[in-house]
Amino acid sequence: MTLVHFGILSVLTSMISLVAQAVVLSQNKTVPVISDGQTVIHASKIRQVPATSNRFDNPWYVHKRVRFPTLEESRYRVLYSPLRGVASDGLGHNSGVMNAEIGIALRLGLTYTHRVSLYGSLTRDNPNAVENFFGWGHGQIPREFIRESFCKSSGNFSRAKCQPCEGLKSNSSFHEMKFHHLVEIPYNLTYGRMWCSRSGSPLHESSNCMKQANDFVERHNQPYTIFQMPLDTCASNPVDSFFDPVTRAYLFNQYWDRHGSRSRYSTEDDEKKSSVRFTKEGIPLLRATVRRRPISYPEHALNIAIHARRGDFFMETRRSMVSTAAFGRTVRDFMTIVQKQGGVFSRMPVIVHLYSEGINVKGSKYGGHDVSGMAKSYKDSDGTDRDAGWVTKVIRGIGLSEPEVQSSVNSTSASRKNAPRLSLFPGGLKVQLHIATNTLQSLHEMIAADMFIGSASGMSMHVVATMSRGVHLVPSFLTTYSGECCHSAFDPQNGGLHDPQSVAKFWKAFTFANEASATRAYYLYKRRRH
Repeated sequence: MTLVHFGILSVLTSMISLVAQAVVLSQNKTVPVISDGQTVIHASKIRQVPATSNRFDNPWYVHKRVRFPTLEESRYRVLYSPLRGVASDGLGHNSGVMNAEIGIALRLGLTYTHRVSLYGSLTRDNPNAVENFFGWGHGQIPREFIRESFCKSSGNFSRAKCQPCEGLKSNSSFHEMKFHHLVEIPYNLTYGRMWCSRSGSPLHESSNCMKQANDFVERHNQPYTIFQMPLDTCASNPVDSFFDPVTRAYLFNQYWDRHGSRSRYSTEDDEKKSSVRFTKEGIPLLRATVRRRPISYPEHALNIAIHARRGDFFMETRRSMVSTAAFGRTVRDFMTIVQKQGGVFSRMPVIVHLYSEGINVKGSKYGGHDVSGMAKSYKDSDGTDRDAGWVTKVIRGIGLSEPEVQSSVNSTSASRKNAPRLSLFPGGLKVQLHIATNTLQSLHEMIAADMFIGSASGMSMHVVATMSRGVHLVPSFLTTYSGECCHSAFDPQNGGLHDPQSVAKFWKAFTFANEASATRAYYLYKRRRH
């Protein structure tokens, strides 16, 4: 046997040994199932990541798959949105617009038709870039087909204008689709439902919003009906900011079907094909393709992503921003949980990835997500330019980040003073700044992170948090989730976890599902270093 063969055999043997250790590690644990009225972790949704797999490609808390009824199943009762195709450049706002459309179709049992949108600079070179990336509308009937084939409309088509269905017209080309009724859905069932669908909400019982939805369906139960979103608010691009569990499940699976390890990644030739395919009846269905995007995160490290929204807040909105100090305290609170629970993640080096869009250096009006004209420097909430070294000191706490090991209630102040201190970053801490980088790539990585901490931003709350594979935190005044894994809140002014007990439970479930893969990666890293 040559030295080369011996070396290869040695590496393979080491790999098998590490995988075996990881499998034993995971088999010796029990699934953490929690339902205490505030925190909910469903055991049926937990998928242990195989030891041989990259955990960043594998969602571990998988929502039950949701789909829209087919035309036959809905009895040709379809949703139609009159909103503009250019509703907003911002992904956060646009996701709220689309949430209203997806949500009402699911709640009323309608066949969904997708309003293909443009997203400013993100779709400048490829009009389907965002739809392909998220899988939005994949397999669904395009709204334009309904408008062109079955709706009467005045004026010329323009993506910048509302496109109401002003009346019905027959179309002999589609024998089964003979629409007889056009119904407008009330505002209070769409954009005005607020917290109606949230079980336990004060509005849930007092407003009887679910009863209103049921009554509406009973009154309009006839087949061959086009249900149109409210017309009087069309021009204002209204949103539904409450992403209920069913809508989140749909969006989560659409994304991970394209980016998870079990998906079939398209080739360059696939992407050149038409974005529409046709059924045997000639009905068009949207087709989303996506190229596999790399994840820059090293497997051997605990990767924390922070979205610090800055650029347009300085330029236009003047809204309050989360300071670096508040992010830093939140990271330390989280790392306290990691260290107290132990395991391989507590020994890993920690890399904090800070994503932020810079200020537009051209002086022109801010263009949503157009990073080409943005400054590449990171600004704190007070407008001061800061580098990675400064951010590292703030996150570490400049000597103040080592809390005491939890002591008993009866311990004296002297004993507490002499108690050993808990090292939060025993494997080291590194900060990487991602300023004005490619928006979709940044989203892809934030979604994949082990821990995500967001800003007062729809992109944090509605885009990243909805599809995140890690534990995710948003400012406490933004959270609309009902305690299900793995979403919680932090104090956006002073920093710190809003509910550390829930985060600890979520992290325990996360480590159960991901530790086999992480153990393999960490010990390979340690072996290479020695």
